[in-house]
Amino acid sequence: LNLLPGRPTAATARGTEDLLESTKLVKPRALGWGETARLETGHGDVSVKAFEVRHWGARWRWDRFLGYNGYILEREGRRIIFGGDTAYTDSFGELHGRKGYDFAIMPIGAYQPWLISHCSPEQAVQMADAAGAERLLPVHFKTFPLGREGTVEPLERLQDALPAERIGWSNVGETFVA
Repeated sequence: LNLLPGRPTAATARGTEDLLESTKLVKPRALGWGETARLETGHGDVSVKAFEVRHWGARWRWDRFLGYNGYILEREGRRIIFGGDTAYTDSFGELHGRKGYDFAIMPIGAYQPWLISHCSPEQAVQMADAAGAERLLPVHFKTFPLGREGTVEPLERLQDALPAERIGWSNVGETFVA
């Protein structure tokens, strides 16, 4: 986070602000479920709304349980869901409204053996569909191996569960244009 240019703004889950204290982020806005913040950026303000996902909130085995959120990001008529770190939950269906989402950034890895805290690729598709997302951008699967499924299986399963035109990217570093 200290390599980001300027003085970026951020939102985080309530109870996690201390994890960002040593960064150059402008004081992060801590949000609980259902709370909204407006963040000023160099490209216009972004509305950020936190919603409930399903996780355990700890980052390490010895960690105390901290907050965890999913987020809805809106700016200039564009809407994005960031699913955060989540297991399968019905809360994505509650996000569905008259206006859909351009895409959902969804975790698809670390489900073996932690399906209680992390969704499978098929569940990520179910949640994105329930919310009304046009496309899915997969994360949490390829940077380093987190679960027993490795770094290849999650994307293969996602590609079997979703038409290719709905998948925003498949490799780290790729660019997606909506």
